[in-house]
Amino acid sequence: MNEAANRRRLTFEAREPGGWTYYVEEHDGDEWQPCGQEIVDQLDVEIQGIVAAGEVEL
Repeated sequence: MNEAANRRRLTFEAREPGGWTYYVEEHDGDEWQPCGQEIVDQLDVEIQGIVAAGEVEL
């Protein structure tokens, strides 16, 4: 399978003391696999294109 074509999912989880944990997952054709995470203190979100209902929670 061409890994460059794998779908990616980005998840941001609020942290109690402040900031966010940023998770990156890739879909391998069967399930989502974790491929990275990072703690960030600020988050700016810009959404372009069509988003299906229920896919974005802020």
